[in-house]
Amino acid sequence: MFDLFHTYKFPFYTYTKWSVLLIALLISGCDTSLTSANTPEEMFAAVLQKPIPESITQLQGVGDTWQGYRLFLRFQAAEADIETLLQSGYESVDCDAISSDFRLPDPSYNRFDPPWQPPASSTNECWTTNSVSNSWTGFGTHYLLIDRENKLIYFSGTGS
Repeated sequence: MFDLFHTYKFPFYTYTKWSVLLIALLISGCDTSLTSANTPEEMFAAVLQKPIPESITQLQGVGDTWQGYRLFLRFQAAEADIETLLQSGYESVDCDAISSDFRLPDPSYNRFDPPWQPPASSTNECWTTNSVSNSWTGFGTHYLLIDRENKLIYFSGTGS
């Protein structure tokens, strides 16, 4: 019978190196996966507003919250709460300029029902703020896409 170990007398450290590499590949996986165990409510409260206004409904969200954050939220809000949010430091921007910031990094992030699909419409409003400081970060950038026709707000935010 052919015995690779005894026939070629591979040193032990060769096996150790290959075992460590194999384990690292298995642990890291091949796809992107979410790292946040936080609920959409916890994400909203940490990075947007706490307490969450009563008018916020249909709140859904996903993201990563390891060594900073990358979050995606979608919700409905009363007009007064939208205006309060915008007054917290947001500036109007061209939607085309920030459209890539609303792309989910991987299909596994699309846990929204209905699926995440910020509408591309000339009636949408887009907003950004680059001076975010909250309980999860000292520096962050947030983006809002407001679809007032359907009363939906899409949020994308990063913090480091």
